[in-house]
Parts: sequence; C-alpha cells; structure tokens
Amino acid sequence: MELTTEQNDTLKELLNIGIGRAVNTLNTMVQSHIQMSIPSIKIMTMAQLIKEKHDLDNGMLSTVQMPFRGKFSGLSGLIFPTESALKLVDTLTGQNPTHSEFDEMKIGTLTEVGNIVLNSIMGSIANALGDHFSYSVPQYIENTIDKLFKVNITPEQTVLLVEARFTIETLDIDGDIYMVFEIGSFKNLIETIGRL
Repeated sequence: MELTTEQNDTLKELLNIGIGRAVNTLNTMVQSHIQMSIPSIKIMTMAQLIKEKHDLDNGMLSTVQMPFRGKFSGLSGLIFPTESALKLVDTLTGQNPTHSEFDEMKIGTLTEVGNIVLNSIMGSIANALGDHFSYSVPQYIENTIDKLFKVNITPEQTVLLVEARFTIETLDIDGDIYMVFEIGSFKNLIETIGRL
C-alpha cells in the first residue's frame, strides 16, 4: 500500500512525537544524553520484511515485542542486530557483569527500553487519533529474522517499518521499530489519519 506525501508526513510526525517522549524518559534514567532519529519509514508485507532483514543480517537479532489492540490491532516491536543491542546495554548500564549476569541484565535493559519506546509511540498515536489501545506485557525474544514472526503472523500482513538511530554521546546504534498490523487494520489507521 502506497502512502500519499501528506499521509507519510502525518504518520512520521506522530512517530516523532512518540520518540521525543521516549527520549525524554530515557534521558532521565541514564547518565548519557540520548538522541533518536527516524531517517525513514517503509510500508511492506511481512514476507518483504523478512527478506530485507535476512539479506542485511542473517544472524541473531534482539527484539522486544508488544501486542496492541484497539481500532487497529497488531504487534509493535523494537529490533536490533545483536551487536547493536550489546552496545546499547553496555552504554546504558555502564557495568561489567559476569557472563551469566549479563544475559539477565541485557534482557531487563532491552525490555525496559522497548517498553518505554513502544508505549510512547503507541500513546502518541492514540492521543492524536482519539483512540485507546490495550497492551500486552512486552516480551524479549532473541532469534533469527526467519523465526521471530512465526506465531499468528501471515506473509501478506502489512508492516510499518521505522528505521531508528540511537545516538548516545558519540556512539551510533541502529535499530528498527516495527508495527505488524492485523489484516485490514493498517487501512483503518490510514483512513483515520486522513481525517486529522
């Protein structure tokens, strides 16, 4: 589905509002100054997302996923290549835990970052559209792209992919925010945005 320039700009503005809120929250939690930008957004099918990510990085990925339900429903998530995830955790925690402690710290840190970012974005969309979402508890998953979306996801489902860049001091960390919409839900979102 192609977006008009106006729809794309409105959607990007809503996402930027949510990301601004998320960054403010993260900056109060850590010592480092965090900036986050979204260079681009893409609309694609789940099959296209899996192919694109597999071509770029066929290794392990770290993701935090949070299902949402409302006028439009689906699955939101924050995804990082494992190397970027490790850099983010190391920078945010500033600690050098043992190997066994690190896994627990990594999961806890990334889940909290995902919770903040995803709730801020979904909240800004809900506020702008006068809608309400119910959320499930965020879940951390580490796997290859082919296996991250096996449950209740079909290849033709629409995905909104937001390329994100975290900048912490002089360190650039790439990640993506995604929303996988149930069939028909993305059309509902775009029609609602068109009435703003």
